[in-house]
Amino acid sequence: MTARSRRGFTLIELLAVIAIIAIIAAILFPVFAQARESARAISCTSNLRQLGTAIRMYMQDYEDMVMPGYQYVGGRGANQLLWYPDILNPYVRNAGIFLCPNRSNIASALRDWLPPGRGPGFRELEWSYAANNSWDCCGLTPDVEALMRQHMQQQGAGAGPGAMDQ
Repeated sequence: MTARSRRGFTLIELLAVIAIIAIIAAILFPVFAQARESARAISCTSNLRQLGTAIRMYMQDYEDMVMPGYQYVGGRGANQLLWYPDILNPYVRNAGIFLCPNRSNIASALRDWLPPGRGPGFRELEWSYAANNSWDCCGLTPDVEALMRQHMQQQGAGAGPGAMDQ
């Protein structure tokens, strides 16, 4: 019987395999990133569809009144603020629909009266999608706007509702 000598891979063969793997990876990584971004876009589209459904349910409950972007609790001059995710929370099953996978805002101004935590109905509110509103649509006066600006400056959050959308 003849003895076979075992021979390993040469350095050139190993380098060739590594180069082929690197070329394949360079081709596939952009494809994977594109697929991930496509999945995020689909998630955002689904979130917006569910928000639209929640807004329609809100409008049905309030005789076709448009949902406000924010609302003061306690009437004119109050310093307890609810944003639209707080208002729509009873109409959604998952508070995650307020968040886009790519970006979100966190608001905590005028929310110290709520219980600690993050999400609709808690002190820290995180959301991604905007809601249009004006100070005059809810019967608010410029005095309330000044009160909110003053409170936000004390909290170090900037001035006005647009400051949270940066």
